[in-house]
Amino acid sequence: MNYYVVIDKDFEELVATFLKGRLEDIFFLKESLKKRDFEKISYIGHKIKGAAYNYGFDEIGDIGEKIENYSLTEDGDNIKSLVDKLEDYLKNINIGYEEM
Repeated sequence: MNYYVVIDKDFEELVATFLKGRLEDIFFLKESLKKRDFEKISYIGHKIKGAAYNYGFDEIGDIGEKIENYSLTEDGDNIKSLVDKLEDYLKNINIGYEEM
């Protein structure tokens, strides 16, 4: 599946760093799931949520928020599904830039 998002042109130079950071988050989320470290998962989900919404990546922000919420109930299965969804999203995202 391909995803398309329009981001404020002012953020264009920062987007590559932002996306690289989310790929790193996926690695740490998978490691934390193996260890059942839901406190760390909650922290990462919260970080993803805040950063994504600030840049205009609402879908990523929604995923981060759900990860954070599921970590509170230690729901590893739903977290894993969301991590997979985030990974797919990042691999298939197309970004447009506009003056906002």
